[in-house]
Amino acid sequence: LAHHGTLEGSVHVERPTYKNLSGKKLSAVLKIHDNLVSVDRLQMMVEEHGTLGGRFFIHLPPGKPAAMRASFQANDLAFEEILKMLGDEQRLITGNMSVRGMIQGHGRNASGIVPSLNGSFQFSLRDGYVRKGTILPRILAILNLPQVLRGKVDLEETGFPFKKVSSQVKIEEGDFSTKNFLLNSSIMKISAAGMYDWQSDRLEGIAAVSPFGAY
Repeated sequence: LAHHGTLEGSVHVERPTYKNLSGKKLSAVLKIHDNLVSVDRLQMMVEEHGTLGGRFFIHLPPGKPAAMRASFQANDLAFEEILKMLGDEQRLITGNMSVRGMIQGHGRNASGIVPSLNGSFQFSLRDGYVRKGTILPRILAILNLPQVLRGKVDLEETGFPFKKVSSQVKIEEGDFSTKNFLLNSSIMKISAAGMYDWQSDRLEGIAAVSPFGAY
């Protein structure tokens, strides 16, 4: 249809679901013409209080790999549910996430779409706990915080509390980098910069930690 026909219409789904996430009142404008599929004015409610909106385009040239571009914004998403959707079993983090950005990529790389990704996004995570992770527990262990805070905060029972996590992330050929990662907690503050290679699951960075806060 994208190669030979034209289609324009509206899409409405009263109760959309994807894996563990459920939503309400999904709506969008769909157009298909000249090897291009576009979904514009996409918006929906996610779970009880979250919202999601955006637009994306998929170019389907005859006999060639597809290319895509998407812009998106979301507010008040339960981050724990996002991790479940992604199948991430190494991390257990709660909080309300907001994110806004743009990403594009193509299927011309033999290793898949990830090495072709470019774009940027900014996100914030508010009022949550890190109950399981790959980096923060190592920092806490180096600072001996579980012992220092014994009797004041039970990190094993409740997790590490934070008020806000924020960062602006740049994506270049599948590598994710940031220069302004910030974590604000009543226990400590962390600022960091670094790069994450999605393909090899490799993280390189540097962090500055100001521990103990109100404690």
